[in-house]
Amino acid sequence: QLPRTMSALRRLAPTLLRTGARAFTTTQPRAFDFGKFAEAVSTTEARMEIESMKNMVNEAKNKRLAEEKKSELISIDWDKYEKEIEAPGLVAAFKDAYMKLPEMKIDPSFLNGMEGEFNTLIAEAEEIKAGSEAAIVELNAKLAAMDQEMDFNTMVIEEDMKKHPEIVKQIKQEQDKHEWFAL
Repeated sequence: QLPRTMSALRRLAPTLLRTGARAFTTTQPRAFDFGKFAEAVSTTEARMEIESMKNMVNEAKNKRLAEEKKSELISIDWDKYEKEIEAPGLVAAFKDAYMKLPEMKIDPSFLNGMEGEFNTLIAEAEEIKAGSEAAIVELNAKLAAMDQEMDFNTMVIEEDMKKHPEIVKQIKQEQDKHEWFAL
């Protein structure tokens, strides 16, 4: 292919020279060095802006790459497999089955229904979250009340047993029945 390219350039050279066109060269695009750029600024705010710009550039690159990959169609080189696989008719059978596969399409009404169900689940989750937050507040208040009622660091068991004879009685009954792990 190189000889054809060279001969084409030889044919075009006189025309390019006559019209004053410049010879062209191909260059690889250079990546912008955000690190050097950040070193050139002195304020923290400017560095933060550069970092934000770097993130935006990277996000755009990633989006473009994802779109390119998504747009690429997978093609199967059936001739290649026909040559490499020696079982007669196997590749043809796979090709036939592949060609009969229906094109996959998503029904928009299905997606709309899913969105409604998803919104319902989110609403339920928000209700559960609110209930949990209320329970946390209630339990924290109970813990605070217990901390004020009893100082567990200086508590003496004998004094507490005198204050709560009903609990002592319950413990004694559980011990007599050998209920050591009763909850």
